[in-house]
Amino acid sequence: MALEQVNTDIEQVISNFVRAIEQGNITQVMDVLREDVVYYADGGGKVTAAIKPIYGATRVKQLLIALTTKFLTNQEEYSIMQVEVNGSPGVVIMQEEKVSAVLCFAFEENKIKSIFFIVNPDKLGFYPTQARKEM
Repeated sequence: MALEQVNTDIEQVISNFVRAIEQGNITQVMDVLREDVVYYADGGGKVTAAIKPIYGATRVKQLLIALTTKFLTNQEEYSIMQVEVNGSPGVVIMQEEKVSAVLCFAFEENKIKSIFFIVNPDKLGFYPTQARKEM
């Protein structure tokens, strides 16, 4: 499979993930996750985040339900953008024009194998807001 095809497939997975979150469609979110998905969070001890990795689609789904509920309840405050993060497809969550979180992903067989949820303000400060671009 050509690299361009792989990138297109991954971009589509992320696009489906973002759309599912925006619509609150947890079934569609589950469709793009591997059963052995792992969720890692980095709050840097400054922001509430999971301290230990969360393993498995069922447990990650529970967490994503909570995050989706928060987003849907406060949609006027939040926006989700599909962007390039460290050279790969990712997601930025904005809260009132400020970067609130960055999500990076690892993939296997065109499904999400790992989610890296970065909310550490020290790391988000380095995300160049003027260089953001939608995919």
